[in-house]
Amino acid sequence: MAAAGGASVLADLRGDAWHVIAPEAVVERAPDLIIELHAEPISPAQAAQLRADWGALGGVPAVKSGRIAIVQGDE
Repeated sequence: MAAAGGASVLADLRGDAWHVIAPEAVVERAPDLIIELHAEPISPAQAAQLRADWGALGGVPAVKSGRIAIVQGDE
């Protein structure tokens, strides 16, 4: 992310590399891009539904601009 000029809005969190983030925290931190990671393959329809689910947080800049990336794979 840093190589692309970005910074994580969750950089201040400590502990495990994975965190469950409450919707209120997403709204408060207002990311410009949301990257949702999935280790297992998902269908294009499932990916579309995951993107649509973010619509509930329509005030978040990433949601407003449609910048929601669904990344698949265990790398």
